[in-house]
Amino acid sequence: MILAVHFIEARSEIKALTLDEENKLIEVSKDDKLYSLFVVALDSGLRLGELLALTWSDIDLDREEINVNKNVIYVKNYEGKSKTKNIIVVQNNPKTKSSIRKVPLTQRSLNLLKELKSKTNSIMVFATKTGNYLNSRNVERSFVRNATKAGIVDCNFHSLRHTFATRLFERGVSVNVVSKLLGHAKVSITTDIYISVIPSLKSDAIKVLDLLHSEQMENKPIINQLR
Repeated sequence: MILAVHFIEARSEIKALTLDEENKLIEVSKDDKLYSLFVVALDSGLRLGELLALTWSDIDLDREEINVNKNVIYVKNYEGKSKTKNIIVVQNNPKTKSSIRKVPLTQRSLNLLKELKSKTNSIMVFATKTGNYLNSRNVERSFVRNATKAGIVDCNFHSLRHTFATRLFERGVSVNVVSKLLGHAKVSITTDIYISVIPSLKSDAIKVLDLLHSEQMENKPIINQLR
């Protein structure tokens, strides 16, 4: 009998890394065995449970995309010999229909995954030495250790997902597109989570209007002023 369920995804407010912090994290973690996991997380925005559930059949190297279709959760079992121990459960039906999605791979993630696949016999993309599922708590500890080495505080693994979305917003990607990439059920969920980021984007939009007005006054093509 399962009495308690622990979902990997955090619900509290999460910190997004600055671009400088992101680069420092990548640099200090290059020799970590979970380096590829950190990079793919930064480049895809997948939840930790989604990353840990990935099998090589979910990675389309030709189309350069990840097929997100399942999630790993940990449950506490109070029966038998495994009493009080966490049990890994793979959910083949993610939390919402929108969680099932295809996420394009960046070139650096694609290269890392190709290299990773050539060195493993496991069906799991990110696995232990014996080919089993990674423990989320161990992943968290490894991330925090590397973040601390990079001088980054008050963050956890979920910060990588938050950072992914924040980078996209900073580059002007629409909230609708970001929401679909994150697998949110509603766009309103995305706007609620990133409410602190979106206002600055609105400010940038107003600056575009200012340039339009300036173009009308000076009769200069706006495209030249935006470069």
